[in-house]
Amino acid sequence: MRSRMTLLLLPLAVLAYVAAFSLFGPLIPVNSGIGWDGAKYAAVVRNWPTGIYALSQYHVGRIFPSAVIHFAATLLGADVSFPRAVLTAFQTYNAVVLTIGAKRTF
Repeated sequence: MRSRMTLLLLPLAVLAYVAAFSLFGPLIPVNSGIGWDGAKYAAVVRNWPTGIYALSQYHVGRIFPSAVIHFAATLLGADVSFPRAVLTAFQTYNAVVLTIGAKRTF
């Protein structure tokens, strides 16, 4: 049986790692850290649903995180009109998903 301390420490460790990497980790030197494919997903976040039509079939199959970020930003009133904001939104999404995954591991 897992202890309560273990159930708390793993998600906190994952969250701390993701936060440190987001703050101090390297950025892709293309499109303000978003990258080539990331620019397509950022366009989907900013231009839902019309941004979907410019994507290939491969990219359409991978837009779930972009949709979640778009609707969360809309719900929270966040401005995702510039690349750094979209990058921060994706980093936040990744942190939440990884932390939940760490919590569900035990």
